[in-house]
Amino acid sequence: MSKLLASCIILSALVAGSMCALFSPRPVKAEVSTYTEVVNPSGYADPSTGVVIVYSVHSVQTPDGVIVLEIPADALTSPTEITITEASGQELVASVPPPPSGFSLADTCFTFEGVDSLEESAKFIVRYSDADLAAADGSPYPLRLARYDEGDGKWTVLTTKRDATNESLRAATDGLGKFAVVVKKPAKMIPGLSRGQSVIIGLIVGVAGIVAIGIVLDRKVFKRKQPSPCGKSEI
Repeated sequence: MSKLLASCIILSALVAGSMCALFSPRPVKAEVSTYTEVVNPSGYADPSTGVVIVYSVHSVQTPDGVIVLEIPADALTSPTEITITEASGQELVASVPPPPSGFSLADTCFTFEGVDSLEESAKFIVRYSDADLAAADGSPYPLRLARYDEGDGKWTVLTTKRDATNESLRAATDGLGKFAVVVKKPAKMIPGLSRGQSVIIGLIVGVAGIVAIGIVLDRKVFKRKQPSPCGKSEI
């Protein structure tokens, strides 16, 4: 085996290894949790202590840190009990209609309770789970955050920022209620096959192509080294 062919085979192995790493499972996040906290508006004087607390953003989060709600100073007009409850995707599927066309529910879902609407939009951060990634074929990029409107009986997919380093999603909302991680369905790369199956087939074809190119180039190099009828190597 020549060095050229060996290099092509090694390159193929590296490509395959990288793709396997891309679809490897991530750690599963903590168990379902419920957390309640009374949040005072910024500048509100506590009647019992007289202490005035001023803030620009007040964060309410579950004890495990999976879900964080960032409440801006002007979002509340009076002391409000904010409750965050996390539930499983299966429980949510049984209680609400399916998400909009082109999306599917992942696994993480949760509720923010306390007020129906906020005076100012609040940002929230959610750490996606291994099950969420599995629903998106191992990639965080199709993941989105969505809010379910009880009045309209439909989902609204929110503008979502992804942080692959911290394995989290961020969005903003002007109201509380039910939320979930959803998956944007990609167009099928090969008709009749899922995205994962298409990627695997593409990987196999790509590796085979690299090896084939290596064999062809190896044969050309070998042919050049063959002696000519005149006793000299071909140029």
